[in-house]
Amino acid sequence: MKPIESEDTENTVELVSETLGGDLTGWLTDRIKNLPKTWAEMSEGEQTDIIVSARDAVRSMVSRAVRIIAADGRPVIMAVLDKVVVKDGIRGVLSMSKTDPLRHALVDAQGDPVLLVVADTDRYMGGEMPTADKDEPELPIEDDGWSLFDHTAAGREAA
Repeated sequence: MKPIESEDTENTVELVSETLGGDLTGWLTDRIKNLPKTWAEMSEGEQTDIIVSARDAVRSMVSRAVRIIAADGRPVIMAVLDKVVVKDGIRGVLSMSKTDPLRHALVDAQGDPVLLVVADTDRYMGGEMPTADKDEPELPIEDDGWSLFDHTAAGREAA
């Protein structure tokens, strides 16, 4: 087995950074080109749909990048950890696709050490999410004791 070298890791991270940037830029450019209206012309619901679509696309791309970086050049089989039992050690039950191209390598590795990596995408999905503009913006009402509608000197005196 080839030892893990820091240069390999740096190359993997660099490759993922380049492709992730291109993927995000491509998605964003395509989305902007195909917008039927400007942002200001869209309703709150239309803006929310775009924000949700962007969030989902970014989550998918970041998830892929996290998996590639976590794999660090090693063969990877995606699995779901269905069950963990802690008793006389820790046992885990995994589910994966029966059509995964590396399924035979997994079967052959039974009884041998394997490496489990938890690729936590949520860790990279923080930051402030954009919000849609309200269809009807808030009225600039200040509670200064004046009449709501009459801001003349007479209105201030009446309040």
